[in-house]
Amino acid sequence: MMSEGRDLPQDWIPEFAGQRVDGVLLVCGTDGAVQAERQEVVNNFLSVAHGAEHVLTLDGRERPGDQKGHEHFCFLDAISQPLLKGFDEETQKEEGSRKWFTRPGVILFGHEGEMNDEPRLMPPAWAKNGSLLVIRKIKQFVPEFNGYLDREAPKLGFNAGQLGARLVGRWKSESQGNCPFASHMRKTKPRSGVNNGDKFDIMRRGIPYGLEVEPDESSLTLQDRGWANLDTFPPNVTHFSGGKNPGQDPVIGQSVKGAIEDDDKILTMSLVDGQKRNVQITFDPFIQSNGGDYFFTPSVKFLREITLPRQ
Repeated sequence: MMSEGRDLPQDWIPEFAGQRVDGVLLVCGTDGAVQAERQEVVNNFLSVAHGAEHVLTLDGRERPGDQKGHEHFCFLDAISQPLLKGFDEETQKEEGSRKWFTRPGVILFGHEGEMNDEPRLMPPAWAKNGSLLVIRKIKQFVPEFNGYLDREAPKLGFNAGQLGARLVGRWKSESQGNCPFASHMRKTKPRSGVNNGDKFDIMRRGIPYGLEVEPDESSLTLQDRGWANLDTFPPNVTHFSGGKNPGQDPVIGQSVKGAIEDDDKILTMSLVDGQKRNVQITFDPFIQSNGGDYFFTPSVKFLREITLPRQ
């Protein structure tokens, strides 16, 4: 996959930088079962004799104890997934569920909402119920993120938890109704005032990787840790209509090396501080992209049909 955004090519791991990845297999389960299944797949299916080569393994695992389900910045993960119109009406009735629907064609090929229902952009019939899968490996600078909250929060009249909630858009383990306009959650998913507001909805399946933060990492990241995202890449929008610029995404925002425009040199975010004043804060990137790629995920029906013996 070409790196045409804010990713630095030198930060990509060689397996992605070389554009050698043609397919991906997901193996999920308990740790021991996953290791055994993965090895069986590698030994029996990924070889020259089978016309395939094993390029890379990305190992992810749940975090321990009360951090299970949380990513390394300690925020509960994957709690805001789209509900598809015509598929998830029963799920919507559950307590705490989202109250709005996404057109199914935004996620699945061959349904209402795909490419805004433009006939000339429709995919072939065999792609129906398939989807696009994007894998992205993201390194998180956890000590730096925590240090920023501890250092900057008192200047703004907050404690570290309050500032973190404003950057992300919710508290670490729950929502509290309101979502700051310039936060990570609003940057990646505008809530209102946008035509075709569901157009960029995604279903994300992320999993943490790497070790927990060690005592000797109080201020500087020494271990590789982060999350592997099955989603779409973050938006790089920095200019907004109406003359107001709420800044970059405070969690996954990336600066541009050698940038000309100020908006690309320094990452900024607008927020209301503890004294109810509109202020602008600056920050260094808290993540580093290590590469990724796009894939097509076919439907189960399609997979069954291509494995049937030819008549």
